[in-house]
Amino acid sequence: HQEETRKLAAGKLTLRSLKEDVKAVVRALENVEEQTASLEKTCRLLRDELEEEEKKAAQILQIRDQAVLKLPPVPPHQDDSTLETHLRKIIPVSQHETTARKLGEILQKPEASEEEQVLLWQAHKHAQLLFKTLHSNEPWSEGGNDDASLG
Repeated sequence: HQEETRKLAAGKLTLRSLKEDVKAVVRALENVEEQTASLEKTCRLLRDELEEEEKKAAQILQIRDQAVLKLPPVPPHQDDSTLETHLRKIIPVSQHETTARKLGEILQKPEASEEEQVLLWQAHKHAQLLFKTLHSNEPWSEGGNDDASLG
């Protein structure tokens, strides 16, 4: 009878140990399930975020493609097409330096006299004509008469 009591006590001890082990395994499985659920939620959120970022990128690319400037072609560069060359043709050689100095002095003054305003107006008109001939095909060269802006 003593041996059976010993075997029963050993069996109870083993059973208690196994129950504790099973409880530990169950807790570990529950933790794994919680972590899995958390990771799945994170993956869903990241997928949604990625999808939104891809939509934004597609919109940016679409806007970029639509925003391409369609400028008119630049006319071929010719030596006589520069503003300086045109001005040299209009203003006599003997007056280049004098005219340049006069215009520079006038532009530095806060107010110009009537004579100086006339000179500025003439320079403006010549420049306007030059730009119209240089850019006759350009849409911005079709500006109106700006005489009033010269005072």
